Amino acid sequence: MPFYGNTHTTTSITGMQTTLYRHEARQIIAESVNARVTGKAAEDVVLFVGAGCTAAVHKMPRRSCPRASPPFSSL
Repeated sequence: MPFYGNTHTTTSITGMQTTLYRHEARQIIAESVNARVTGKAAEDVVLFVGAGCTAAVHKMPRRSCPRASPPFSSL
């Protein structure tokens, strides 16, 4: 996965790009629900919760090749 970049890391170009995508997604979601998240009138917060991208990356090999994957009851 040469283009994977964790949003917690900005030391690589892929990490920085992934972080920028997350910020852009947050703004798009805020606009779609009329949330006020920037400026002096900011009253709302767009909060991403859940397992995140790391869990999705770990799940992909298990979905494509289930016999070679270790059993995980939580995912």
